[in-house]
Amino acid sequence: MMMLGRVAGRAAVRSVRHARLMSSTTQASGSSVGMKAATAVAIGSAVALFASEGLGSTKVASIKKQEESASPAAAAVTAAAAAATTPANNSNSDTAALAADTGVADVEPTYDQLNIKEVDGHIVLEWNQNGVPFRHVFDQEGTTVAGPGPVSGTSAKAEAVHVVETPAASGATNAGDNKTEPDTTTTTTKAAPAATSEELVASISRSLDNIERAINTNLSQASTMDGFPRFSDSCKSLLKKHLSPDVYLACAGRVTPNGFTFDAAIQSGVDNQDSGVGLYAGDEESYTVFAPLFDKVIEDYHNGYKPWDTHVSDMDSSKLQGNPDPEGDFVLSTRIRVGRNIRGLGLSPGVSRAQRREVERIVVDALAKMDADLKGKYFSLSNMSEEDRKQLVADHFLFKKGDRFLQSAGANRDWPESRGIFHNDEKTFLVWVNEEDQMRIISMQKGSDAKQIFDRLSRGIDAIEQQVKAAGYEFAHNDHLGYIHSCPTNCGTGMRASVHVKLPNVGKHPNFKQWCEKLRLQPRGIHGEHSESEGGVYDISNKERLGKSEVQLVQTMIDGVKTLIAAEKALAEDKPLPSDLQ
Repeated sequence: MMMLGRVAGRAAVRSVRHARLMSSTTQASGSSVGMKAATAVAIGSAVALFASEGLGSTKVASIKKQEESASPAAAAVTAAAAAATTPANNSNSDTAALAADTGVADVEPTYDQLNIKEVDGHIVLEWNQNGVPFRHVFDQEGTTVAGPGPVSGTSAKAEAVHVVETPAASGATNAGDNKTEPDTTTTTTKAAPAATSEELVASISRSLDNIERAINTNLSQASTMDGFPRFSDSCKSLLKKHLSPDVYLACAGRVTPNGFTFDAAIQSGVDNQDSGVGLYAGDEESYTVFAPLFDKVIEDYHNGYKPWDTHVSDMDSSKLQGNPDPEGDFVLSTRIRVGRNIRGLGLSPGVSRAQRREVERIVVDALAKMDADLKGKYFSLSNMSEEDRKQLVADHFLFKKGDRFLQSAGANRDWPESRGIFHNDEKTFLVWVNEEDQMRIISMQKGSDAKQIFDRLSRGIDAIEQQVKAAGYEFAHNDHLGYIHSCPTNCGTGMRASVHVKLPNVGKHPNFKQWCEKLRLQPRGIHGEHSESEGGVYDISNKERLGKSEVQLVQTMIDGVKTLIAAEKALAEDKPLPSDLQ
């Protein structure tokens, strides 16, 4: 959509308001023809401005009912202006000027179905006059190209109006003999019902309102587009890919009930143009309020997941099959985590300080009731002892302040207040409180027994959820997006099932990332997202989160890692790659 320039747009509004004043003045004088001419000035001026600013690419007025129509003495601006300035008490002069401009003699016709559109680079004004289609064509400068007059092929209906068949003005000069030819105008007379002056002025006013509304809407859109973000040519994020001007216009003025804005949702991707995704939700409602963008990004990232698709959960560990490294030669450790957020309390980019404190209170109370192999201790980041801090660092449990992507998203506000870590006595079950999500629930241990790890995770989630419900809350969840998370990549299961695995040869292969994509896996360094591998050890996890159950995604990780280990062995021994990678 091309925007009407602000200067031209405001000028058009002034023209419309001036024409409304002219129509009122001519009503007082009793000149209906003058009123038509006044309307012609307004519409003609608006059309010319629309044309010069490129607004002809959209339909700026479509007045389909007769009572909403404008007088299509909508003609060339200069001729209409001349008619408008003719003395109101000189009805013959008014009639001649109007006839010269429109090809219609001094009859009070009826008009309806006024439309403005663009055809082959020209602005076309069309209307029905007593049932006969008329047309007036302007170029991009607002100059008349053709018309105004009946559309070709409508002569059979011409008897409905007075048709001027000779030159527009009487006393036309013949350039060949320098003589003045007599006026030989021929008309077919059949009078149409005449509108009263009051009805005509009301019709004009409604039409001018429509034109002014179209201009003001366009000016508003132009102002909104001033905030459209600039992306570098090298930016490959899903934000850049899907944030079209139309999507931006649809979302930019919206705010969630929690007060989270669209600009806040996309700020991380604007600041960090090396982002893969580039947007975050500030609350559960972000996914519906900003759906024109989130739906597109989710569909793209989650393998074609549609806005009408539904998500199914399955935490039954008995359904898992196999072990990717039964000998224990490659997999160092296995870790499965999910995210959970509490409905009604904001997500990290949009959570308030009070909401974050409430989250910590609810979760700490729930964790205090854990028992058996899940029983443990909570450590607050705000008042942790130095001894506890050193031990958590040594155990690699202590999470740090969010990276630059989360910083730009607003997730690091008030750090480290209301953040903390829980782990069980065996240090195989952890909960991070108020990190990227309100809860990161983690089950982990040495080796590759994913089934045992998944079973512990499932029991821990159930125990926490029971206590959250007892406190009068519930997890944020719906049938479409599953469990709600701050990053759209985590919606659905919110699950990341990963291993730290030694792949020195596979990791150096030029097709490594391509293989992972084929297996629906995501590789990264052992120190988290955006980090590098160390010593040929990689963190390999399921890529997908949404549209497949927890059991399916853990099985995807098990099978994929098993294939990569087979490839590592093949490369080390110079043997053929597994068939899955050929």
